[in-house]
Formats: sequence, C-alpha cells, structure tokens
Amino acid sequence: SPRLATRLSPRQVEVLQRLAEGTTENEVAVQTGRSYHTVHNQVRSIYRVYNVHSRGELMSRLTNGAPM
Repeated sequence: SPRLATRLSPRQVEVLQRLAEGTTENEVAVQTGRSYHTVHNQVRSIYRVYNVHSRGELMSRLTNGAPM
C-alpha cells in the first residue's frame, strides 16, 4: 500500500534504501554522519511500519511488492 511509504520520514526512506542495497546499520551511520543509535532507532521504526521483526522479513516484504 502506498500509505507505508508516506509513513516514513525522508531519512527513514534513505536508511531503507541503503538497507535494501545490503548496507549494515553501522555503515549507514558512517555514510550519513548519524550515530549508530539514531540509525538503529530509525530501522526499528521502519520495522514497525512494515510490521516485521527482522531485516530478512523486511527484505522479503519489499521483494514481494511492498512500496518503499
């Protein structure tokens, strides 16, 4: 549903795109100049929006057509 994408902030969308590329949370933090804690919290928020509990579940959901 397009509502999922609109529930993410621009920064969360950026994190989600990087995760989809295979980037680790720590790498995202370094690349974006954010703390690991901030990125980790953004990832947890993304999980809540997509109703998943792991990166594998998230990637599966995206692969099966959920909007970014």
